[in-house]
Parts: sequence; C-alpha cells; structure tokens
Amino acid sequence: MSLALTILLWILAVIGVILAVVLLAPVHIRAAGRLRGISASGWMRARWAFGFIGVKADPQTGVALYWLGLRIWRFKFKGHKKPRSEKKAKKEEKGFGWFWRNRRMLFWMAGRMYRILHLKGWIAGSVGLGDPADTAYLWMLLWQLDGRAPGLELLVQCDWQDEELDLDGDIRAWIWPVQALWVAAFTFLRRDVRRALRSAV
Repeated sequence: MSLALTILLWILAVIGVILAVVLLAPVHIRAAGRLRGISASGWMRARWAFGFIGVKADPQTGVALYWLGLRIWRFKFKGHKKPRSEKKAKKEEKGFGWFWRNRRMLFWMAGRMYRILHLKGWIAGSVGLGDPADTAYLWMLLWQLDGRAPGLELLVQCDWQDEELDLDGDIRAWIWPVQALWVAAFTFLRRDVRRALRSAV
C-alpha cells in the first residue's frame, strides 16, 4: 500500500470518527424564564457531548461559549428594541392567519419534532389577547396541545376580558443530532410542508 493511500485512509478514518461523534453525541438543553407583559427574564444552558462544548445565555450577560468548562467566547446583547411598526403588526396578524389555516400540518410537524426533543418541564400562568374571539383561538390551541405533549405540563389559563401575558416556565430537553437530521429530512420532503412554508414567505 502506497504512502499516499495510507494517509488518505487515515484522513477518512479521522473524518468518520469526527462525524460519528458529532451526530451521535447527545445535546442537553435546559431553559427557564418569566414573561410579564413586554418584560422578560430567563436563561438557557446547552451542552454537547456531556459538556465537551457548552453554551450559556441570558439577557444580562449575553451568550457565552465554553469548551471543557472554560469560556472561550462571549457576546453581549445590545440595548433597545424598536417599537413595532404598523407594517410589522399587519405582518404578524397575517402570520397568525397562516398558522391557523395550516394548523393540522404544523401540529403534525410539531409532534414529530417533539418526540425527538424528549421534553420535560412545565409552563404556567395566564394569557389574554383582549379580544374574546382571538382568545378563543388561543384557548383551542392550548386545548389541542394539552395531553399531546407527554412530559410537558401546561398550566396556562386564558383571560377572556383583559390583555394579559404572565407566564413562567422551566423546560429540559435532550437531542440526538442524527435523529434530528433524519426526522427533519423526512419532514421537509413532504410536498404539503414545502408548499405551506413557501406561502408563509
């Protein structure tokens, strides 16, 4: 066997091992937060390959990347959030209509993705949209989600009179990247999924 072929085989073997580790090593995620009207607080932690690489994020300190527990990079969030323009508000309203028209397909997609996340945790609080008709849509959405998400406890009530957003939550998840890629590829090969996503743009 020539030297060049031996080196090539070693390179391919190393690449194969790296790909196997990347695809088979689990990603563990935990997030907790509180939402009160337009103010929000919380944090998120993720670690890949049992802590070989980690990410921490929260509004106060920004996003930090860790390698074997040592911080190697950090990004801080910047200041103010611009108020919503009328055009953006109309776009969000249109987005809700698109969501409701495609809710069956979206629930199917969410169900497939949910199974690979292995979620555990809870979300509690109350939500009101001000308009009882809009709140009814929200109530139906929560009703359909309730019981279809094993491991995730939904304790959210609807306020039928006032506009309100008061939520707390603590969620954990773990993912196998190879499983996520397989499910995502199978999902986006469906014609109805691609058609719905194109109509949202």
